[in-house]
Amino acid sequence: MDTTTFLDLNDDCIADILSHLPARDHMHFGQVCSRFRNVQNDYAAGLYKRLELTDSEQELRLLRKAGEHVRILFLSLEEEPTPRGVLTKTLGALANLERITLKLRGTGLSCCDIKCIIKCIEKLHKIQSVGLIRGVADTTLSTVETYADSVDLLSSFVVEENGLMEDTFRVGVLPFGNGSIEKALADVVPHLTHVREVDLTLERPAREYLPITQIPELHTLSMFWNDVPRGPLLPLLSALAAAQSGNLINLFMGVRHLEPDEVKAIARIHSLQDLEVSGISQPSYIYHLTELRNLVRLRFNEQFEDRLSAPVLAVVQACPNLAYLRLENVMSDDFIYKAFKVLQQTRDPLHPKALFLAVPQEEVMGSLQDPDIERYIHLVGQ
Repeated sequence: MDTTTFLDLNDDCIADILSHLPARDHMHFGQVCSRFRNVQNDYAAGLYKRLELTDSEQELRLLRKAGEHVRILFLSLEEEPTPRGVLTKTLGALANLERITLKLRGTGLSCCDIKCIIKCIEKLHKIQSVGLIRGVADTTLSTVETYADSVDLLSSFVVEENGLMEDTFRVGVLPFGNGSIEKALADVVPHLTHVREVDLTLERPAREYLPITQIPELHTLSMFWNDVPRGPLLPLLSALAAAQSGNLINLFMGVRHLEPDEVKAIARIHSLQDLEVSGISQPSYIYHLTELRNLVRLRFNEQFEDRLSAPVLAVVQACPNLAYLRLENVMSDDFIYKAFKVLQQTRDPLHPKALFLAVPQEEVMGSLQDPDIERYIHLVGQ
C-alpha cells in the first residue's frame, strides 16, 4: 500500500496548514526544509496581509521577514517586552502598514515608550489609524475614545501616569487624515470577547461606531451625545437591533432627538428589559415601544408639551412584566385609574405584579384611597 507523506501535499495545502499555525511557529516552519520555506515566501502576500502578534523576539522576527506584506497588524505588548529600540525599528520598516491595533497591558510601558512607538508609526506613509486597547481586560468597556492627533493621545497617557485618571478598560482610536474610525474599531472588536457592558459617548458620526454592535456578549449599552448631534442614529440603532435583538438587556439613550424610525429600531431589540430613553419628541412615537414585551423597567427623561395618557397606557398593556415606569410629565387627571384598569385586565388578579410608578411630585400629593388600586400601583415621587 502506498503511503502519502506530508511532502506529497500540494503547495496550497501546505500554505493552508501554515495559516492555522500560531504565529510564533511560522519561523520554525520555514526552517524545516527548503520546500516549506519556499511555500512560506511564495504565499506571504496572502498569509501576512493581516497579522496578530505579540512583541516576543520570535514573532518580531516573523514581522521583519513578512513586513512588506503586512497591511493590518494587531500587536499585544507583553509583560516582559522586547527592548523598545528593536520594536520601533521593526515597526518603522512596515512600509505598507495601513492599520495597527496595540494592546497595552499597563506593565512597564512609560509615556516615553508610548511616545517612541506612536511617533514611529506616525511616520509610515500609508498608515490610516492606530487603535489602542488599554487596561486589564474587564467585562465593562468604560470608554471609546477618539484622539485628535498624536499629542492628544500621548497627553492621555501623561494624565494616567500621573494618577489623574482611573485605570479602567477602554479603547481608543487615532485616525490620520481626518479619516473614519470604523475600520479601526472593527479591528478592535474581535478582541473584546469578555465585554458585556459598554459606555459610548458619540464624538464622531454615529455610523462610525457600527462595529461596537458586533461585540458578541454585549448585554448593556449606554449611549450619549456630549455635544451637537453627530448625524442620524438610524444606521447604528438598526445594526444594534440586527446583531443584538436576542442578547441586549439594558439600553440607556442620552441623546437629544430621536426620529420615529430610530424609535422603531429600538423597538426591534426584543430582548430589552431595561430601557431609559430621552429624545422622543412626539408622544405618538411611544406606541412603537409596545413591541418590547420583555420590558421590566422603562424610564423617560423628557417632558412633552401635552399630557400623556394613551401611548403610555398602551405600553403598560403590552408589557406584562413591566415593574417600574418613570415619567417626567404631568399625566392626565384619570391616568392612574386608567392604568389600574389596564393592569386589572392584563395581570393575575390573585397575585398581581405591582407597577411602581415614578411621576412628578404633584402627581402623588394625595394618597391612593382605593385598596384595589394599591394592589396594582405603587406611586413613587421624584
